[in-house]
Amino acid sequence: MDRLDASRVTAGETLLSSLPDVMPEHASPRIQSLYDSIQKTLRVPFTNFFFRVLANWPDELEAVWHAMAPGIGTYEFEQVADELRKVAVPDMPIQSAEKDWSRLGALEEIQAFTDSIHYVLPKLVLITTSFDLGLVPSGKRELPHVIASGTHAVPMRNEQDAPDEVKAVFEEIRALHGHPDVASYYRGIGQWPGFLTEIWPEVKVHIESEAYQAHKDDILDFAQQAIEQRLAPQPLDVSINGTMPDQIRNVAALFRYRFTVDLLLDVGLIQCLLKGRQAAGRSRFSLLNNL
Repeated sequence: MDRLDASRVTAGETLLSSLPDVMPEHASPRIQSLYDSIQKTLRVPFTNFFFRVLANWPDELEAVWHAMAPGIGTYEFEQVADELRKVAVPDMPIQSAEKDWSRLGALEEIQAFTDSIHYVLPKLVLITTSFDLGLVPSGKRELPHVIASGTHAVPMRNEQDAPDEVKAVFEEIRALHGHPDVASYYRGIGQWPGFLTEIWPEVKVHIESEAYQAHKDDILDFAQQAIEQRLAPQPLDVSINGTMPDQIRNVAALFRYRFTVDLLLDVGLIQCLLKGRQAAGRSRFSLLNNL
């Protein structure tokens, strides 16, 4: 990340702290319709934090999403996302892969939610990279625009109402990652304090390591090269017949360099802990599994 990118990330952090998180139940019908399109294109039953923030600019979000959605909802994009998921498999030693996580309860629901997030995260890394670079990906073979069978959403824990042990973990997540807010995945598993407080230390130990940062750089490099060289991009400004506001690009930079890439690594670590390293490199929801 060069100095200009770093300044835009900082600007995005400052801006994010002043913006509401536009949850579906509080969104206008217009935004709800956009959220429905986003979910069906990404094939998951929830709308990620990135889009809930961009909903503060409904005109711009609508224009950019309508420009990007045709390329995102393709087998070509799915293929690159699958490859990125493999790139993101942690190469750090994982010490607790044999732990019995089922003793903490609700593991079936936690695993279904984790699998769903793990499926969509590589797509989000590519999407935030596209937004930040001002490029629209393209593809020729359209995916089915339906939510994938078996994907799962859970309510997100409101930090104000969370027990003290969950608040403490949320604060550590913000501090270690340098995030101005807590990502949706952690807010989701915050519904199970016993699981969150036991899994988080297993992730935390890796976050400040040199290996984690190097792996993060590999993911960022792969995503940029894939967008620029493999997905036949077109300039976003041409596609929307206008210029994307600097505020949106700053938010995109924040999510590109912080939220989405950090969460892809974290959830990859959690998948290694729950299911093993091999499972962290694939998704059972990918439409390319049987091709």
